[in-house]
Amino acid sequence: MRNFRLHFEADGRGEAKNIEFDAVDPDPVFHLLMRENANRRATLWEGEKRVGAIVHLGEGLWSIER
Repeated sequence: MRNFRLHFEADGRGEAKNIEFDAVDPDPVFHLLMRENANRRATLWEGEKRVGAIVHLGEGLWSIER
């Protein structure tokens, strides 16, 4: 298993927080983001390595940056 951390900055859509999870790959991040307010940006980390930034835009739409 690999260790991932989803980091949210404090913004108008929610408070700053981190969600850590262990998984074979980063796929669970999509389910975690669907629980957040729409258009909330999060940065995904694996250990100390930044994997990318993800925003859930709405029904099946995602913005993913490396």
